[in-house]
Amino acid sequence: MRRGFILIQQMISMVHYWATIGLLALIIHGSAHAWQTPKWQDGIPQFTRIDSSQSVIFDSTITLQSVITTNVNSQTMTQILLGGLGRIDTVILDGVQNPLDFNKVPIPNTDIFLVTDAFSRKVYTINSSTKKIVSTFGSENVQDPDYLLAPVKARAYDGSNQGTFNGMLVTDAGNDKVLMFNYLDGTLVWTYDTNLNEPSAAITVIDSSQVIICDKGNSRIVFLAMLANSAVFLKSGGESVLSEPVDIEYQAGQLLVTDKVRHAVYVMDANDFSIIQQFGVDNELGADATHLSSPIDAQFLPNGNVLIADAGNKRIIEVDMARNLIVWEFLPRVNKILSATRLANDEMLSISDRDVLVLGYKTKQYILGKERGLGRAVDFDSLSFSANIEDGTSIRYQMRTAIVLADLEGADWIGPTGEDSWYETEFELNSVHDGDRFYQIRAELTTNSPLRTAVLNSLTLHYHYFNTERDGRVLSAIIADTSASTITNWQKISGRTILPINPTDRKEISLVINVINANTGARVHSFSVSDQESTFEEILTDVSALATVNRIRLEGIFNTNNTSVAPILDDWAVDWVSVQSSPSSIKFVDIQNINDVDVVRLKTDSNNGEPNSIFVSLTDLNLAQRSIPRIKVALNALQSGDSDSLELSRQGASAEYFSISGMSGFIRQTAGTNNGVLEMHDRDTLIVRYVDPIDPSDISQDSILIVERTRAILTVETQTGPVEANQDIRTIDSLYLHITNERDHDLSPARDSIFAQIIDTRTNDLETIKLLEIPNSGSSTIFSTGEFYSPKGINITTGQAARIENGRLETLAGNQFVAQYLDLDTAIVFLNMVGTPIGEPAVEGEGAINLLLAPNPYKVSSGETMRLRIEAYTGSLTLEKIEIYNLAGESVKTINASEFNLDRGPSISIKTRSTTQGQWWDFTNKYGEQVGSGTYFARLIGEFTDELGQKEDVTFLRKFVIVR
Repeated sequence: MRRGFILIQQMISMVHYWATIGLLALIIHGSAHAWQTPKWQDGIPQFTRIDSSQSVIFDSTITLQSVITTNVNSQTMTQILLGGLGRIDTVILDGVQNPLDFNKVPIPNTDIFLVTDAFSRKVYTINSSTKKIVSTFGSENVQDPDYLLAPVKARAYDGSNQGTFNGMLVTDAGNDKVLMFNYLDGTLVWTYDTNLNEPSAAITVIDSSQVIICDKGNSRIVFLAMLANSAVFLKSGGESVLSEPVDIEYQAGQLLVTDKVRHAVYVMDANDFSIIQQFGVDNELGADATHLSSPIDAQFLPNGNVLIADAGNKRIIEVDMARNLIVWEFLPRVNKILSATRLANDEMLSISDRDVLVLGYKTKQYILGKERGLGRAVDFDSLSFSANIEDGTSIRYQMRTAIVLADLEGADWIGPTGEDSWYETEFELNSVHDGDRFYQIRAELTTNSPLRTAVLNSLTLHYHYFNTERDGRVLSAIIADTSASTITNWQKISGRTILPINPTDRKEISLVINVINANTGARVHSFSVSDQESTFEEILTDVSALATVNRIRLEGIFNTNNTSVAPILDDWAVDWVSVQSSPSSIKFVDIQNINDVDVVRLKTDSNNGEPNSIFVSLTDLNLAQRSIPRIKVALNALQSGDSDSLELSRQGASAEYFSISGMSGFIRQTAGTNNGVLEMHDRDTLIVRYVDPIDPSDISQDSILIVERTRAILTVETQTGPVEANQDIRTIDSLYLHITNERDHDLSPARDSIFAQIIDTRTNDLETIKLLEIPNSGSSTIFSTGEFYSPKGINITTGQAARIENGRLETLAGNQFVAQYLDLDTAIVFLNMVGTPIGEPAVEGEGAINLLLAPNPYKVSSGETMRLRIEAYTGSLTLEKIEIYNLAGESVKTINASEFNLDRGPSISIKTRSTTQGQWWDFTNKYGEQVGSGTYFARLIGEFTDELGQKEDVTFLRKFVIVR
């Protein structure tokens, strides 16, 4: 139920006190239950109320945490690339053993290639269609002039436009000569061997009837003039630039020279052999964008660039010589390159490791490596790849999978929507593959030119699987109503799951939901939802274990026996019924249950009627609403270890529970538990703790310090030493207060302080004096003596108006004043002022009137006089009577004004006071019986006249304590 009031504690008249109690009773009686049906839910749209989890992942759903991993095919990609990407054909030549050079014959209407075979010492013409040898150049007889010892290159030319024969120039490095054959009839026309040294190449410039020779051994370029049946020397050059020229090309007055040793390719002026352009750094081999390594061949291209066979780097590159920039590179790398020539259709002829290759790119499908097994059934997530895609090229993929390796080869190749589709970007894989163990991927690389290809650098398969050896666990946040409500009945748990599509797989998974008592951690109910369709509902109204549980958690346990599937929780919810509630409060209080206490002072035994009990007050509307008459609370002493319980009783119709007798307590060295008495050590800490049985989350507690009670001794001193009671004091004296044996006010190791007062009973001057604890002997930082001393003396003045709390005592000659320490066990010291009385100063104070009783509390056995004093501040007062009541509001006695022995009578003028000369009450009730110890109230009744002469009846209430 909603709480309808707040307890208010204040000093009130007895009429107001009983009126308030009646009002509280009416409020409690009239409050009504406010029933509610709240709901707790999580998972829509996200799970946000999870306190702990293990081996699960959660966002919009909760499922087992999968092992996310990849399978990378970068090594397979490398093998595929080296295995033939870009190779259109390998020319198999019958009878050719060691081809060094391979060139197309540039004669119209022919489809013939020249192949130079160093091992056979021959040059062959090959039909490109049949790959058969058509004709052979080179004699078998060493003595013949056309015998070839080590032919390295052969070039044919069309001489018809120049009115000459179709010729073929053969470079024979072994015989240090160049030979000219008639290509058509195979006859030797001429040879040239003058001063040549291991020539590496020779070409014919038809329009000028010149032959240009790469004279490698002499590091020069030689020009010959062709005559009808011979050739004569024209010029040579380049020795200052070249080291080992291995190839020569000519174009429009320029030479293209490849120097293997200098790791460079030069474009040179054909007239003076000066360098026009250069690629590669002289005498520096390298594999970067500006270096070459042992280049072996170069070719002028129609677009103005140069094709270079960079043999040391196993690459064929196209270079923009003007910008010194590689603009194209053939992939893959080519081992043991001997030559490279680009044809008119953009394909290339190349010799690599004795193979004659036709190189270029075309659309082709590749199975990317052998089948791969993942070791378990998995869920396939996606494929990602690293590729270079040029304009006019693309890559697309398909995948096939199987649960058994033997079935993989016959499995369909599948794209995103089936067999007729392909994946063309990074993608999520078709779910049809989920649950399989083996896979293969094939790629189709498409191109519209032999010069362009997409380059697949690596391919990564992303997949996940579930650990069948580990359960997943998720624990919800605490499910409870607000602190203002108490749950009376748990209704149901409902929610949704996502189950595997395959009904067979559902038998492999498990999702169990447990209900946990949030206060104890115990499982109080359990049910399974893994075999339910989409939604589930569990009724809780008849679960007896939940009847007294006000806070729960939901625990989900996830499990699978299949690595490719797992249970999925989409959301869950809890419904209940509750009523309004309010928090409890508990505290240590005094015997009257009026004031909170922080310290309780106890004796070692009970004597002289001294109180030795501990009192506790509890406020809990939950208990009151259910009319629970009494409740026990736990008490525990931290040092002595004693523990016990105290039964509190409901106070009337209120929400307060209190024990009038309290719990007896003593200072003891040893303690027994649960014996109805608390036995504690000096400086012990006592804790009271309460757990609301209706709402266990409602816990309240309080603590107090327990100290052994000691009897303080007050001594008044002057600058000359201690004084006796009723001793005469002079104006030249300074007053000091000294209190000993006050260990029950020594509450910390630091310096404690207490306060005492000096009061003049006639001038009404009151000075409060602060006393500081004296440190232990031999230490200036430890204070546990229980001895206090005022460090500064109070000076005395006479003949001045009294000013309270101004640091000096303003008195009159002949006055009597007292020093008092407000402790039940300490006597008042009376002192007399020497001299003749003078005029009395005005009395000042707050409010209109005041009623003072001293000492208060009053100990009957002390022998002191308890005086009554009435003060008027803003007008005059005529006392009629004083009524005395006990704590229960019962009238004890009425004393008329005439019965008081007031020094100024019952009429008190403005700014004056009147004080009883002796004991103001004999402590008897209206029947003449002595009253007992307890709290009483003195109610002053009189007539007050203000400064304007207006009269009114007034009352004033003062609480006081009698101790017997």
